[in-house]
Amino acid sequence: MISLTDIRKSFGAVAAVDGVSLDIAPNEFLALLGASGCGKTTLLRVLAGFETPDAGRVMIAGQDVTSTPPHKRPVNLMFQSYALFPHMTVAQNVAFGLKQDGLRGAELTARVQDALALVEMDTLALRRPDQLSGGQQQRVALARCIAKQPKVLLLDEPMAALDRALRERTRLELMSLRKRLGISFVIVTHDQEDAMTMADRVAVMDKGKIVQVASAREVYERPASRLVASFFGEANIWDGVAAHGRVDCPALGAAVAVLSGLPAPGVSVAVSVRPERITISAETLSGDNVLQDAVIEDVVYLGTVTTYLVRVPGDAIVRVTRQNDAHQSFARGNVVSLAWPADAVVVLAA
Repeated sequence: MISLTDIRKSFGAVAAVDGVSLDIAPNEFLALLGASGCGKTTLLRVLAGFETPDAGRVMIAGQDVTSTPPHKRPVNLMFQSYALFPHMTVAQNVAFGLKQDGLRGAELTARVQDALALVEMDTLALRRPDQLSGGQQQRVALARCIAKQPKVLLLDEPMAALDRALRERTRLELMSLRKRLGISFVIVTHDQEDAMTMADRVAVMDKGKIVQVASAREVYERPASRLVASFFGEANIWDGVAAHGRVDCPALGAAVAVLSGLPAPGVSVAVSVRPERITISAETLSGDNVLQDAVIEDVVYLGTVTTYLVRVPGDAIVRVTRQNDAHQSFARGNVVSLAWPADAVVVLAA
C-alpha cells in the first residue's frame, strides 16, 4: 500500500528524516515509535503531503504521490489537536471534507451518518465540539477521517490527551475499526503500550532514522540496539567484555552467561535483561545466572505487579518485576537471591 524510498527532510541544519525506506502492506497497522524530536511526526507529514521531502519517493497504492498535494492523496490525517471547527455541529464537522469533494444531498447525509455510527457518535450529531468530552471530540475527528473513505489513515498521537481508561478503550476501538474498514493505519506515538497493543509492526525511530522495524514482540524480546532496549519497555543494561560463552560485567561483580550473539573475546559489549525474566527469592537459587546476597533498596507497588530495585554485590541496581500474589512479597532491606536464564540475555553493541 505504501512504499517510502530514501526519504530525506531537513529543517535548516537539522535532518528530521534521514534516509528512511519503508514498505507498509494493505490493511497493516504500523506504529512509528520514538522519543520527541526523533522525526516520526515529520515522516507522517511527508506521507500526508503536508511536507515535501528534500529527496526520496512516496508511493501509495502504486502511484507516485511525492509531489501530490494532501487533498489529492488517498490518505487522511487525524491531528493530535483534533482540529474541529468550534462553530460547527458534529455532523457539519464530519461533512466538511465531503462537501469540499463535491458531495451533496442523500449521499452526503448517508456518508456522515455511517461514519458517526462507526464511532458511536450518531446520537450526538447536533452537538458542537465544546459540548463534548475529550474522548467524544476524538471520535468526531476520527469519523471525519473515515467519512472520506481513505486507503490509509494516519494518526498523530491520537490518544495523548486521554486518560488511561479511555486510552485502553480507544485502542480496542481502533483495532476493531481497522478490521471493519480494511484500510492501512499508520500511528505516530511515544507510548509503548499503544504500539504493543495495536500495531502489527513497530518502527522505532531515532535521529531521523528507523533503527528497527519488526513485530512488537520481536522489538521487545530482541532489541537491535541499546537505544531500542532502553526505550521500548523497561530493561536492565550492563556494560561488559565478551568472553567464551559469557560477558564479564564489573557492575554486577559477576559474569553473565549468554546463549548467542557474542562477538570475539575481549570486545566491549552490553547485555540486556528484561525485569520480568529475573527470579527473586529469599532462598538460594540455582541456574545459568545467579546473584546471591543482594539487598532490596526500594519497592514500587503497581497493582498487578511489584517492581523491586535490588542492589547486588557489584553495586549495580537491578530492576526486578514480579507478579503479585498472596504467597510471598519482599520489603526494603530484605536480603535476596536473583537468577535468570541465559536465553533471557540479549547482547548489544557497547
